[in-house]
Amino acid sequence: MFQLVTAVLMVGAQPAIASGIGLDNLPEVFAATCLDGTARVPAGSLTKVGFGNLPSRIRDDLGHPTSAQVWRLNTTGRAYLYVLDYAPGQGMNPKICGLASDEMSIKAAADLLDLRLAGSIVPARRKTTQWLRPEDGYLAIATTAGDFHVVQVNWLTDRDRAEVLKELRPVSH
Repeated sequence: MFQLVTAVLMVGAQPAIASGIGLDNLPEVFAATCLDGTARVPAGSLTKVGFGNLPSRIRDDLGHPTSAQVWRLNTTGRAYLYVLDYAPGQGMNPKICGLASDEMSIKAAADLLDLRLAGSIVPARRKTTQWLRPEDGYLAIATTAGDFHVVQVNWLTDRDRAEVLKELRPVSH
């Protein structure tokens, strides 16, 4: 799925985000890229940069991926979209896709995830909110990291997914 996303992001054909990338639609860019794999952004709306160009607070939290695709979004403030792959290992997420912005509304991003993943918006929220979707194979997160608001999907390994599904199965009578 992410190879397709990369091609679409690079080409910028048939933009789904027709008005360009603004602060108001950063959560939609994240959802289209990381949840749907269908992001299409206008040409010139992002610039490919290396993993080392992520702010240190974000980069340090993401560890050492084996491969990284990172784009700086041409919007107000600093905003980055990233797709990272990691070496297989116990308890390791093999792929992470996220968006970090110093000006994106974390409330708007979390509300979008609430609607998409839980079907309604939770009125009270903590600094970090997580949505575990083992049936879909991922954990979604909305949090802060230094000056940045981050929304991210951590894909589960097949083994981790099976273990979580086993733990969450209903108790039978």
